[in-house]
Amino acid sequence: MIDPVDIGRPGNVLGHVRRYGDDRVIRIGRARDGDEALFTPRADFAADFASEGALLPDGLRWTVETGWGRREVLGMGGLAPLGGRRWGVWALMSDLTPRQWLLAGWAAHAVLTWATTANTIFERPTFQAVPAPTPEAVRLLKRIGFVDVGEAYMIWEG
Repeated sequence: MIDPVDIGRPGNVLGHVRRYGDDRVIRIGRARDGDEALFTPRADFAADFASEGALLPDGLRWTVETGWGRREVLGMGGLAPLGGRRWGVWALMSDLTPRQWLLAGWAAHAVLTWATTANTIFERPTFQAVPAPTPEAVRLLKRIGFVDVGEAYMIWEG
């Protein structure tokens, strides 16, 4: 279940994904300064991050977190302007369980849906994501609405 709310102010939660009867939850909210230091990225994400100069992309950023009563950061993601109406979708994530990947994917879908329906800076946007070179990564992006276009990236147009 995805429950988006206003994310205009830092600290507001964009949405949460929760199965009834299960207290494990993933929340996504506006990133705070220093969030990238609160988790250890998975090796492939860390290598990509290092190859980009160890700087988070410009644009809008969110933190993916879990934990009741204490904040546990699982990763970060965001939307980076690529020019025109194109935006890059990026993620820097820790080593998630398969269930956490599914929940994080649904949360990412909520961000993309919000970006195409609730904000005027995204006028008819096209979002691009480069999947990790695994079938699971491609399958997750397809599950949340990305389409393979025969390039190194996949697109999402809402």
